[in-house]
Amino acid sequence: CIKDVAIRIHKSFYELFDHAIVIREGDRQKRKRVGLDYVLNDKDIIEIHTS
Repeated sequence: CIKDVAIRIHKSFYELFDHAIVIREGDRQKRKRVGLDYVLNDKDIIEIHTS
């Protein structure tokens, strides 16, 4: 999930998390705004936004 990725990159990404954008190949909606509990698939591209 996004939470695990944020913590692995740097603790502050988790602590200051605002939202994430996920780009998933094959989805109709190319960019999704998601929260910490969103489950990722292989090859998902994520942008983490902090406050």
